[in-house]
Amino acid sequence: MTREREQFLLDELARKDQRIALLEQKLDALVRRVFGSTSESLDPAQLELLLDPDAAKAPAADGTEGVPAAETPDHKPKTTKASRQPRIPEHLPVEVEVLDPPEVTADPTAWRRIGEEVREQLDYRPGRFLRRRLVRPKYVRAGDPLAKPVIAPLPPSLQDRCTATPALIAEVVTARYAHHLPYYRQSEIFSRQGVNLHRKTLCDWSLLASDWLAAIHREIRSEHHASHYLQLDETPIDYLEPGHGKTRTGYLWTSNIPGGSVLYHWQPGRDQSGITGLLGADTPFPRIIQCDGFSAYPSWARGKEHITLMGCHAHDVASFTKRRINRPSSSDGSCASSATSTASRSTCGRAAPVRLCAMPSAPRKAAPSTNSSNGSSICWPGVAPSCLNPTWEGHPLRPQPVGPPCHVPAGRAH
Repeated sequence: MTREREQFLLDELARKDQRIALLEQKLDALVRRVFGSTSESLDPAQLELLLDPDAAKAPAADGTEGVPAAETPDHKPKTTKASRQPRIPEHLPVEVEVLDPPEVTADPTAWRRIGEEVREQLDYRPGRFLRRRLVRPKYVRAGDPLAKPVIAPLPPSLQDRCTATPALIAEVVTARYAHHLPYYRQSEIFSRQGVNLHRKTLCDWSLLASDWLAAIHREIRSEHHASHYLQLDETPIDYLEPGHGKTRTGYLWTSNIPGGSVLYHWQPGRDQSGITGLLGADTPFPRIIQCDGFSAYPSWARGKEHITLMGCHAHDVASFTKRRINRPSSSDGSCASSATSTASRSTCGRAAPVRLCAMPSAPRKAAPSTNSSNGSSICWPGVAPSCLNPTWEGHPLRPQPVGPPCHVPAGRAH
């Protein structure tokens, strides 16, 4: 092989190695562009240079060789943000309150006003909104400009920087829990009055009010824990639980002190844990619990000798009514008929004390008084015979007669 032939083959081999290296770079660039992360991506101009290096070296054909190309912006144009709505609508009427320091009020001529601090809140009056503006001027002594300025302290509020006054929060809580208006309906009502309040804001205000009312709740709970006589009941309420797609049934346990306060406790179930959550840890002092015949109450009171379960008059009346329907009374009258007609006009827990029939939950036989002269039973209208059990003698809750006794022949079923 001649020298010229050998040199030609070496040059050809070098050109092929160079082409192979260029193809490998192109392949690597394409792989990173298609499958690589954003941080590994290449600029499109660099990729074009690798794919067609000869085209990048060629002069421009339109005669603009010496004109520099326009720079391509490497970012998107900034979008103008919409102006933020004011926290308190500006079209509402304004009530201004000026709060001066006590020393300035005592001697106004000795002070010079140098500025002020302003706090605005959204206030509510029945049927209308307004802006409450509190102005606190700053003062310095007229003859001593280098002295420290004085300003009236900021009145206490439910929460720092809260835009709602206590009157507005009270309106939201009253509408929700007394008038049963959901938050979205309140939001729609307020928007028709020119004030847009999101229902999440209303929820936050109600939560804020509940934190401040927790002290009252603790006092009510302490009152019920120390009471010797309570009326308990549970009410089923459907509630929503996320993730189940349907409503579930919970129970609102209620404790009532006749003529006093009412305590509520929410519980998902109806077992005796609802009573424990309502009354807390049991205290060993005599206590009377008036309730219905639900099995959770005897289960809770089992083993507690100081707890006495009493029945409800409404259930007693139902028993009398059922007996009267099955066996009507004769024309000479019976005490059961009188007790049924009198007590049926009252409701559980709302009847007058003289008509409240408290029956022991344990099976006991009533022992009505008996007239020794003729052997007839004595009963009073409005008081069931079970209330005249001798074990109730001297008990403070024993009902008193409300009328003259009626004599029932011996053997007559009450």
